[in-house]
Amino acid sequence: MRRRAETFVRGVISCDKKNVGWVWEANQFDRLRPDNPSARIFDTREDGQSNAGHDRRGWVDDGGKVGPKGKKSRLARDDPDDPVVEALLEYLKML
Repeated sequence: MRRRAETFVRGVISCDKKNVGWVWEANQFDRLRPDNPSARIFDTREDGQSNAGHDRRGWVDDGGKVGPKGKKSRLARDDPDDPVVEALLEYLKML
């Protein structure tokens, strides 16, 4: 499993098309701040903060009930060789 960053930038609306996602690296803060006035450094080492994320696996059936059967409610990037995830990311890079 990947190690999560202890500090990252919040409040930035710049999209990283190469890696598909928001620009969040703390070392980019000084460059991002002038165009993103609400940007701030989020430090997970402070009391009450966490970098645990939302990696709970959940299955949802067609009726919206969470249970052991049904369809996946999120994509996990835990397996870098998952062809479905990689295909989706390549598609998003073209947008």
